[in-house]
Amino acid sequence: MAEKMNVSRQAVSKWESNQSIPDIEKIVDLSVLFGVTTDYLLKNGTPSFELPGKTTEEETKKLPKISDHEITQYLEVAKNVAHFESLALALIFLSIAAFCLFSSFTFISPNILGTVSYVLPVIIIAIALGCFIHRRLIMREYKAITQEQFDLTTAQKDLINLSAYDFREDNNQRIIIGVVLCVLAIIPLIIIWTLALSTLWTWAILVITFVLLGIASYQFAFYFLQQLAFKTISGRRKHLPKKEKGLLANGSVVFWIILLLVYYLIRHYVPDPNIADNVSGFIFEISLVAYLIFTFIFFKKNTK
Repeated sequence: MAEKMNVSRQAVSKWESNQSIPDIEKIVDLSVLFGVTTDYLLKNGTPSFELPGKTTEEETKKLPKISDHEITQYLEVAKNVAHFESLALALIFLSIAAFCLFSSFTFISPNILGTVSYVLPVIIIAIALGCFIHRRLIMREYKAITQEQFDLTTAQKDLINLSAYDFREDNNQRIIIGVVLCVLAIIPLIIIWTLALSTLWTWAILVITFVLLGIASYQFAFYFLQQLAFKTISGRRKHLPKKEKGLLANGSVVFWIILLLVYYLIRHYVPDPNIADNVSGFIFEISLVAYLIFTFIFFKKNTK
């Protein structure tokens, strides 16, 4: 002890017999050496608060270990899964683009192309759902990793941080591409609004907007899903507690049921179709924005 504290043996003996106390620098060094707080030392082992990780038997259990191979394998699988999930999101936008495209061609063969305009989006959405399901089936094998924290070594933390750094270096341009495409997606809407185009041309030009949004959504989703994988494997991922998750799910269901009921009542009981369209569309857009803002705030406040 005297050697580690760089004092004489007599000084340590006086500390032990309460004849003297260490100076503040030695107290700090002792707290580091024994892994306790300075409060614990100064109050003769009776801290004024519960030491973290020492309160219950459950909290004293060590976190499970994980091998370097498991970390590398998880990150590789997470990258492949991110492609599937990002593609599924992009396909949803492309299904809307397909509907707009074939709706603009109904003057050629209304019956055939009108049918295709409904059938093709359904097929695309079915493929998107298949991608989501495929993603869940793959990640089911890594449930232990996604739902637990692990005791990582310094070398493993360095490995994860290095992988995350390399990913950002190679994929930061995805964010730039996504932002540029989202801005460009506004141009077709400006053209429709300023030129007062016919319905057929409106449908045709809307295709460009949804294609651009689809590509942008793929870029954004892939980037952020990969970032989420790095946070998960390092134990830094935030989760919504079970109680709050249930509250959000139930609240969302009630919200959308009420919104659809209001939408139906307006469309059914307002005699003027134009007024019904404008009012219902305005309410739906405002409600969607309000829901997204509330959900974002709810997640920021309750995730742990």
